Amino acid sequence: MKRDRLYGITIYLLNHGRTSAKTLAEYFEVSVRTIQRDMDALSMAKIPIIAYSDSDGGYEIQEGYRLDEQWVNEEEFSMMATALQGYSSAMGENQVVDLCEKIEQLSKDDSHILLDFSVLQEHPFIHQHLQIIKTAMQKHCCLRFMYTNARNERKKTVADAAGCMYKWYAWYMIAKTQKRLSYV
Repeated sequence: MKRDRLYGITIYLLNHGRTSAKTLAEYFEVSVRTIQRDMDALSMAKIPIIAYSDSDGGYEIQEGYRLDEQWVNEEEFSMMATALQGYSSAMGENQVVDLCEKIEQLSKDDSHILLDFSVLQEHPFIHQHLQIIKTAMQKHCCLRFMYTNARNERKKTVADAAGCMYKWYAWYMIAKTQKRLSYV
């Protein structure tokens, strides 16, 4: 349990930066004193923890620090490989297919769990539309399109795409409505 918490604290600090002992204690459901002992243990394990005693206080990991290649166990690696194979079945992008083949060579998974999300591509234009949204996000451009709301009302919309989500048998674009001069 302690080992998992130490790993969790390391990941949390890498993702969130400087964090107070109180916030860490609440997040990991332990006392502030336990967090202080955990910070000592991480320092002894050569994790470059920086402690701040100023008014903001807290802990952070030295900038530039990265975990070594042993950051996931076999079961977690297997779950990632399964999820990536599912993503590959849905998107069919060559980079993802190639990555799946590389991971197959590294994985010792024998759980035989397969996820086939190819149904996500049933509409003939889905892949093309997802690619347009991806390009718009990469180029920081807005998209201009017809939007139909729940009352079946249609209107022209300009939006800044932030992502895509597949939920309940439909694709959704996550976006912020605004107007800019550049369009895809």
